[in-house]
Amino acid sequence: MLRLILTAVGCALLLAGCERQMEVPTAVAPVSDPMAAATTAGEEQPPLEAGGEPRVMVYHCGPEMRLVAEFKGDGMWLFLPEQTLLLQQVVSASGARYEADGVLFWNKGDNAILEIEGQPQPQCVAEPREAVWEKAKLAGADFRAIGQEPGWILELYPERVVLLLDYGQTRIEAPSASPINETFGSRFDLEAEGQSLTISLKHESCHDSMSGELFETRVTIEYGERLLSGCGRSLN
Repeated sequence: MLRLILTAVGCALLLAGCERQMEVPTAVAPVSDPMAAATTAGEEQPPLEAGGEPRVMVYHCGPEMRLVAEFKGDGMWLFLPEQTLLLQQVVSASGARYEADGVLFWNKGDNAILEIEGQPQPQCVAEPREAVWEKAKLAGADFRAIGQEPGWILELYPERVVLLLDYGQTRIEAPSASPINETFGSRFDLEAEGQSLTISLKHESCHDSMSGELFETRVTIEYGERLLSGCGRSLN
């Protein structure tokens, strides 16, 4: 089954018992994913998104560590390269601080500090462009694709297909179906809201028309009289 970024400026450790102060950058790189624009640098992010959904963030801590954080209520799931931990929020003078099992995670806006067994890790930087993909993966999606002008998003789950059109203003869902194998790819023939929905996945290099990001799969969608083209990747 197919599954599953903030320059931190200044981090000073003062006297024992004093707290670190984190500065917040003023801008982030432009994003092409319609859903990624929801995260803004320096903005205090709530633990839940609109509708009560958990908030998911991706951080790069130095050149070698990438982690995923899923915030739920007063806790967070921290997905490290070699382990997954449930951390609980503790009192902090600023930002949000979480601890458990010798691990400390402390974020404010897009900055984050990570300590493991008392050892500070490289500065962590949030990457909104990756977060939307991880959120879909944690929700159970096997595949995700995006397209532009107007922006659209496709997510394939084991039991359903979700298509967001017109920058997310129109949501279409349909029961999933077995793929039809084709040369260098596959096709799904579906029906949604009384109209035919055909999704074609072709295994070839594809560059997003806005960001230039490289993907592994070219995606074509025919929905009623609309023809959409974009790029995607598996989430496993």
